[in-house]
Amino acid sequence: MAISFPASPTVGQTYTVGNIAWTWTGSSWDALTLVNGTATGSISASYLVAQNNADQNSVGNGTAVAFQTTVASNGTLITKGSNTQFTLTAGQTYKLEAIIRRFTSSGTWGSFQWYDVTNSTYIGATGFGECATSIVAVGSTVVATAYVSPSANTTYELRQNTVNTITVSAAFATIEVTQLNPSFALAGL
Repeated sequence: MAISFPASPTVGQTYTVGNIAWTWTGSSWDALTLVNGTATGSISASYLVAQNNADQNSVGNGTAVAFQTTVASNGTLITKGSNTQFTLTAGQTYKLEAIIRRFTSSGTWGSFQWYDVTNSTYIGATGFGECATSIVAVGSTVVATAYVSPSANTTYELRQNTVNTITVSAAFATIEVTQLNPSFALAGL
C-alpha cells in the first residue's frame, strides 16, 4: 500500500495511516507504532516502617532515636543499616516521617528532627511535644517530617534536638520512609 504523505510538512508534524503514525524530522518521515490495548505491569515503591521495642533512656541533645523492629519493608532503595540509621538510594524522592507518641523529658517538652548523617545537617520540620510533668509519660503525638531527593546515596536518622534529656517509651515511636516516585515495570500490552 502506497502512502501519500503531505506535500509540504513542517518539522514535528504527525501523519497517521492505519496503526502507524509518521513524524516529519525535516528530512524524512519516521514511523511510530500506535497500539490499541491495555498496558499491564506493576508499580514497585520502596518503603520502610520501623518502631522501637524498648524504652530508650537518656536521649540527649543530638542523640539518635532507635527503631529496632522492622514492621514492614519493600524494595531495595531503602536500606536499614542499624537500629538508628537507614540509607536512601540516590535519584529518587522520599518522604521521611517519624511519630513519637509517648515520652518523658527532664523538662516538660521535647522535639525531634531528621538528621542527614552524610552531610551533617538537620532537615525537614521539627516535631514538638509537651509533657504534663517531667516524670509522667503522656501521649503527645510528635510528628517530624522531611522530603528529600538525594543526589548521592545518603544516610539519615531521627535525633532528639533539645537541651532536655528524653526517654522514648517502648512501642510508641515509629518511622515511615516512603519512595514517592516509584517506577512502573511494563509487562505487556
